[in-house]
Amino acid sequence: MTVRAALRRAQGGRARSLPVLFGLALIAVVFRSLNENFLSARNLTNLVLQIAAMGTMSVGVVLVLLLGEIDLSVGAVSGLASAVVAVLNVHRGFGPVPSVAAGIATGAMLGFFHGLWFTRFRVPSFVVTLAGLLAWQGRSSRPRIDRYGERL
Repeated sequence: MTVRAALRRAQGGRARSLPVLFGLALIAVVFRSLNENFLSARNLTNLVLQIAAMGTMSVGVVLVLLLGEIDLSVGAVSGLASAVVAVLNVHRGFGPVPSVAAGIATGAMLGFFHGLWFTRFRVPSFVVTLAGLLAWQGRSSRPRIDRYGERL
């Protein structure tokens, strides 16, 4: 593609991703100049592994948004399901496969519960997922007291 053709495409509004690509290139150049290990294979592998969970959740949220709804409880449900996996695996001695299966089942049950309220009782998704956000974080309205009787 020639420069002239690229400019025509940009003027026609068909190059919406160009600012994003320029931004990513700028970020790569800046961080590479600040740290020589930024573009190393080890760092890029770590970035991909760390972004996998967030990317998976983002795809699910995009699907919900495309339907014109909203889900505010994604992070809280993800955190609760992850906590179930960790507690079962580390503290209860379950193997990795049953622990992950229990975490997936926890997320599926909570999603089913939210969907039930939305479809059966016609509660708006904003309200259902806001309530889920607050409930699945495990916060209590009671003040937390340590073993010496002092508030935490």
